[in-house]
Amino acid sequence: MRKTGFCVTVLVCLTLLNPFPPQLRAKMSVFSPQDMIRISDYIEVGEIKKDVTSKKRNAEYTATRKEVTISIESVLKGDLAQKEIVLKRDIRTDIMRTNGVDFNFPKKGKKVMLLLRNYESSGISLTYANSICVIKKGKVQLYDGMGFGSNDVNFDPNDYEKAYQTFYDKRKREISGETFQPLSVNPEYIIIIKKQTPNKVLGSIVLQGDQVNPIVNDINTSHKLIETKSCDPSNDSFDVVVHYKKGFKDRAFTDFDCPGTIDQTSGIMIEPGISIQNFDALFKH
Repeated sequence: MRKTGFCVTVLVCLTLLNPFPPQLRAKMSVFSPQDMIRISDYIEVGEIKKDVTSKKRNAEYTATRKEVTISIESVLKGDLAQKEIVLKRDIRTDIMRTNGVDFNFPKKGKKVMLLLRNYESSGISLTYANSICVIKKGKVQLYDGMGFGSNDVNFDPNDYEKAYQTFYDKRKREISGETFQPLSVNPEYIIIIKKQTPNKVLGSIVLQGDQVNPIVNDINTSHKLIETKSCDPSNDSFDVVVHYKKGFKDRAFTDFDCPGTIDQTSGIMIEPGISIQNFDALFKH
């Protein structure tokens, strides 16, 4: 009986020490990656300048106060005029938190992308869980990311990273003045060459008439992006040549088995990309 009582006591203590038990996290609201971008008032890129933790005491309770200072490099969503923001949170030590939204930040000097909301009661703070990302060589990586799952939806951290990366790349190009010019419909023909590097053609197909516009629409509506060094050169790829009759130069695109598309005419990445699944299906008939 004593051993049983001791074990129960240990389990209770461990439960209390873990501020986010699985069953509590399961009760959190679920926001998709797209919802997180949509509901955020601000999305900014900056650098962690200071992270200070102190104690706050009054007659009612004791709390841990966290203050994080971020210098703002660029604002991807919303209108933030200040060059620096300070995010604050008081975490009471006498209450077990059940919302699972951490207030832990990367170390000083790290470049981050933050999703923020302007709360009426507390001012600017994190939108929700998965609101902190580290930017490393242009790549968006969640910091202490978490997944959400229920009977209806299931999002893992990778889903958030992909959506945030797409948003980040698109806004950076828009801010720098780069824009995507959609292809015109009704080209004379489209040649799709399926190949495998180095210089090995596995098959090709020519589409004309009503067959070409679905491919043009796919190019114009997809939201995949690319960085050439992120692609494994051993992967299968497609060359897509879109040819127009009246004065348009041939436009050649290479689609790798990784997100995105390169415009070979200009040698730069473009957005949107091309769906590999749609092209792959053409060669299965």
